Amino acid sequence: MTAIFFCALGRAPSAKTSQNGAQGSPVNLLEELLNYPIENSGDMGAVTELCGLFLVDMKERLGSETKDLDNFRAFASEVSAFTSSETVPGERLSIVNFADSNDKAIRRLRDQIKLPPPRGGAVVRIYHVKGEIPPPISRLFTENVEGITRWCRFIAIDADGMADDELKDTISHELTHAYICSTLGLHSDTLPVWFHEGVALYLSDAKDRYVSQTPFGEGRIASTPADYDEYHIVFNYLYHAFGEDGVSEFVRRALEDRSVSGALQSVAGEKTYDGLRMTAFTWRDDRKKKAAEVIYGLIALAALIVVFFAYRRRARAQATKARELHQAEKDEIIHINMAVHEIDLVMEATTTPEKTEHAQKAIAEIEKTALAMVHHALAVGKEDRPQAERLFKEAWEKAKWSPQVRGAIQKAQNEINGIRL
Repeated sequence: MTAIFFCALGRAPSAKTSQNGAQGSPVNLLEELLNYPIENSGDMGAVTELCGLFLVDMKERLGSETKDLDNFRAFASEVSAFTSSETVPGERLSIVNFADSNDKAIRRLRDQIKLPPPRGGAVVRIYHVKGEIPPPISRLFTENVEGITRWCRFIAIDADGMADDELKDTISHELTHAYICSTLGLHSDTLPVWFHEGVALYLSDAKDRYVSQTPFGEGRIASTPADYDEYHIVFNYLYHAFGEDGVSEFVRRALEDRSVSGALQSVAGEKTYDGLRMTAFTWRDDRKKKAAEVIYGLIALAALIVVFFAYRRRARAQATKARELHQAEKDEIIHINMAVHEIDLVMEATTTPEKTEHAQKAIAEIEKTALAMVHHALAVGKEDRPQAERLFKEAWEKAKWSPQVRGAIQKAQNEINGIRL
């Protein structure tokens, strides 16, 4: 974003009739231009005419071709481009009235800062096709510049490829410059760049961008992304330290005094911007440190939670294995006892059918005993492989004739060995 609005002419005045018939110096004509309450296309035409008077006066005063005269011609060409009622392909032209605009930054200037709206509004020209921007305006768009506020009331935005939210933020940022500059007029340059840009960032909530400011007739002053980060930090600090009312009081007093010194001392207790900046950066660093401590704390807590649940899962697994081992041992004893009992009954039976029945039950119980041994082996398998192998061998010896036992042994051995079939 760019705010381009300052001009200081210190030459002796010469008599010249302005549009309103008043005798005025170039400075008076310029001030009349900056304060002209633009509300419609007719007002834009009137500003163009006033600019022509300004240029004629400069020609008469300078009397010959000079660098200053070339600058004034460029100025007149620029104002004519901004105030033209004609549009190029992809352009959107509007006049935003300061008194009734619903833009978020303008509302905050009126309602929060309590800064009375200047008369009229700002001419806003939005170009969606960069190649179509008229030369007097396109030359203002240096690398990375997306928005320009020129001569207080003229705004141009390069919206080629810009998202809707970004465009809205850019418009709001530039309207802040236009509102404040239209209020201050030629006194705008008494307030520093950090104030103008910081207020625009704060009120518009716009994203930080590279900006440049080019006072008319003087050299180019560049603000880097680091500068904008700085302005953003400073106003964030003011907001968190003194609240919305504190920032509003600071901005309002600075605008009333045309100076930031008294406002800094009154609201922030700082005598200079360097002091405010150092305090803001210390506050920012403390916040980063505290945020880092919170993050490290959360990481440590997360690690403890992971360890706790890992321990809990392991304890549960061990408890499950213990239960399985206990049940397997219990099943072994039960089925062995049942098999012995059935064998005793075989010996006591008097008929062949009875002997056969009890023998079959004894065999079934032996098979169940072998399966219980397999489960026992599986429960101790990974911690005590020799014990597991002994149990597999004993189960095999007891029921090698059983396909079910053979299959259970093979499956259990695969599981212990980590084999998935």
